[in-house]
Amino acid sequence: MFDNNFNDFKRAIFIIHNIDKELLRSCLDIEDILHVTLTGITAGYFLGFSRAFMLLYEEDNKVLTGKKGIGPFDIEEANLIWQKIGDGIPIEKLFENGKRAELKNSRFNLSVEKIKINVEELPEEDYIKKVIKEKRIQVLYNVDKNNVKLPEQIKFLLQPSDIVISPILAESSLIGIIFADNAFHRKPITEETLLFLSLISIHTALSLEIAIKYNEIKKIQKELLEKEKFVAIGKVASFVTHEIRNPLVKIGGFSRQILETDDQDKIKRNIKIIYNEILQLEKVFDRIINLISFSEISIEEVNIYDLIKEVIEFLNDEIKEKNIEIVFDLQPIWLKGDSIQLKEVFFNIIKNAVENNKENGKIIIKGEITGKYFKITIEDTGIGISEEDLKDVVKPFFSKKKSGLGLGLTVAKEIVERHKGELMIESKINEGTKVKIFLPMEVKNE
Repeated sequence: MFDNNFNDFKRAIFIIHNIDKELLRSCLDIEDILHVTLTGITAGYFLGFSRAFMLLYEEDNKVLTGKKGIGPFDIEEANLIWQKIGDGIPIEKLFENGKRAELKNSRFNLSVEKIKINVEELPEEDYIKKVIKEKRIQVLYNVDKNNVKLPEQIKFLLQPSDIVISPILAESSLIGIIFADNAFHRKPITEETLLFLSLISIHTALSLEIAIKYNEIKKIQKELLEKEKFVAIGKVASFVTHEIRNPLVKIGGFSRQILETDDQDKIKRNIKIIYNEILQLEKVFDRIINLISFSEISIEEVNIYDLIKEVIEFLNDEIKEKNIEIVFDLQPIWLKGDSIQLKEVFFNIIKNAVENNKENGKIIIKGEITGKYFKITIEDTGIGISEEDLKDVVKPFFSKKKSGLGLGLTVAKEIVERHKGELMIESKINEGTKVKIFLPMEVKNE
């Protein structure tokens, strides 16, 4: 092919260079790789192939499936295509996305996409079987569909021509097969042509191997995310069920008693109990909404002192029940932030400090300016966290409690980081836990 025409050699080098360049751009997209490879093989006068199509191999079920074909179905289509190329379409233009819809709906491509061949059912003398077994290119000269040993689905596409069947191999395993022919212009398929086709096949195999592995990883990742979603839904449902069951049981029981008695004192007492349980339910639902929603930060001037005081007041009953001493060493200070979300941070941390504390324990809350940050330290004298668990406490759904969603510290960390701050946790078993919250100094301080 190139012995008598150095220009043909330069053109072949040029097409391989362009194929390599385009494959690098599309190395994670299988459709792109097929388009680039087959476009390069059939780009008019370069390698001398009229048509080419690709079958991909499914290792699990030993099936070759038609994926893409580029070229004319018959001589009429061939004349139209050559006329366009003859009008001076640069090779770079042939790779563009604009051509893909037209190529996808061509008769040749639609016929290729219908191909499905079970390799194990092929006779040993079939050329596809030979290509797979010998792992090398097969060239068939002057093929007639009536006498060639190929599956009927392939014969349907054939025109009298020379045919090249090239395996696409990655580490000796089969990825697919390329078919190419000179059906309409009948340019000779020489050793040089086969050499260049082999180079293209190697580059295509590398690109396809990367793309297939990438897609497998994406599929596994998607499946894992779906499983995680179901686990998360289950944990949320379990938390909600646990938190609302007792108040609902109480409300139902005391409501029944009201219906069954005329004793006004008893009715009044029961109504008060029902009212308190409803307030408890409201708190639960507020907690759930705060735990599972990350809304946008609404920036305003926030008094950190007031927020923490409100949280302590809210948890007052639990603090009194355990007889916990609150040591408050914090002066009023104004920062920029979202008051609702920051209150959620302090609620999660102080509630943990209360729950994990001992009877007659202590919670120390201190604040100080350190450089460009205001540091809030919340320290308890509770049971502490093991070194092994400490690295996991801010992960979603991590909890050692029988009840609870395991999102409190996750949410707290997320909110602090959204405020361009940092949350740090130190702890020792049976000595207590210290949580440090660093929030940037933004506004005036008192």
